[in-house]
This record gives sequence, structure tokens and C-alpha cells, in this order.
Amino acid sequence: MNVKILTPTGYRGFFKIQKKQGDCIKITFDNCEVKCTKDHRFEHNGKPLFASDVYVGMVLNGHKVISIEDIGIQTVYTPVEVENGHKYLSNGFVHYNCSFLGSTATL
Repeated sequence: MNVKILTPTGYRGFFKIQKKQGDCIKITFDNCEVKCTKDHRFEHNGKPLFASDVYVGMVLNGHKVISIEDIGIQTVYTPVEVENGHKYLSNGFVHYNCSFLGSTATL
């Protein structure tokens, strides 16, 4: 199967989709909402930005953050090892994906 994901440089391959549970937040923007783990990484001004560092009033990729809500432990899915930079597009935002898989929090 040759499944690809949209990235800033076009459609690219990826290794797999990882399912995990984590402490999550819901970030509501002026045009959409994103539910993600607090350690999820967006791209902001060309650099990674953890979701936990996003704040109300911040403008991320041209969209203003309206509210942030803790939603507790949730199951989330993330692509792993996206080709050409470990980035993908979703909801109009550039996200960073996992660049490796490990069985524990440390390697």
C-alpha cells in the first residue's frame, strides 16, 4: 500500500500511524479547533512550538487562538517518520510528527 500524507513540500510517504494516549488540550482558533497532546508540535515562524506553549490571543499560521481547554487523557493518532522533514499539514497548520518510535519515554 502506497499511502501518502500532505506536507509543506507535497504528498510524501510515512512509516505508519502511531496510536497513543496522552494528556490533551483543545485549542479553538477563529476558524477551527485542534485536539492534541500538550507535547504536540506545531510550526511557528519556521520553528517547532509545543501545544503547551500556545496561548489565548496568539496568532498561529494567521489564525487567532480563541480558547484553550484541558480535555484530559485522550487517544490520539500521529504519522511517524514523514519523508522530507517530519512535517505534515492538517487543519491548515504545519505539524511535526514523530521521527522515531521508542517503547519508553527515554532512549
